[in-house]
Amino acid sequence: MDIDLKHVGPVGNGYVTCVSIYSGPDFDYGLGDGPGTALWIDNLDDAYGVLQEFKEWFENPNHLKVWHNYGFDRHVMWNEGIDVQGFGGDTMHMARLEDTSRMVTGRGGYSLEALTDDVLGRRKVPMKEIFGVPRLRKDGSEGAIVDIPPVEVMQRDPKHRTKWIMYSCYDAEGTYLLFHALKEKLEKMPWIPRAMDGTFLYLYQYYHDYMRPFGEVLTDMERRGIRVNAKDYLANIEVQARQDRVH
Repeated sequence: MDIDLKHVGPVGNGYVTCVSIYSGPDFDYGLGDGPGTALWIDNLDDAYGVLQEFKEWFENPNHLKVWHNYGFDRHVMWNEGIDVQGFGGDTMHMARLEDTSRMVTGRGGYSLEALTDDVLGRRKVPMKEIFGVPRLRKDGSEGAIVDIPPVEVMQRDPKHRTKWIMYSCYDAEGTYLLFHALKEKLEKMPWIPRAMDGTFLYLYQYYHDYMRPFGEVLTDMERRGIRVNAKDYLANIEVQARQDRVH
């Protein structure tokens, strides 16, 4: 990680500590655990560089991958020298298309925790509940404030490591299940009439044909950046905006 999102974005900032992949209940990774398990890739310390063994797969546009918050994950993968291709979908984007009012109707918003709880009835336990450490008071007793250790600590510390791996893989499985649940919902939501026969095209087709490729274009734009003439154009616009505000 090594990134403070309050001050910087993921383009050129942060690194990947681990990756978890889930390919469905029938897929077997061939590691002796049978089908329906997740693949967890360590990328810290002695394991640093293992992620590069999967570079070809991540960059293959024929292998579709589904993410939650692709705009973040693709950038930190780029920081590792991996240009992710094969964008199969983003469950955050799909959830916004399915219901744009989640933030104001009490449905919890668009985080993976909120969506898996609301859509799947499969609550993702927050990190604070699993890994939280009470902050000590001056007298040495535990206070009410709970801190979450850095990601690297949770991954390295034997006390947290197993729970961290399970937490990470639970996210991957939750994203898989959420994708299929949202896909089913969008496939039942009319988009535009197909023809005069009264049938419709549905919102999943709109997502697949338009929002999905646009989501990838947006990450390309974020990576490249957009030139802004801050010295002349923005300065003049600011003057005009202040004048308009007076009136």
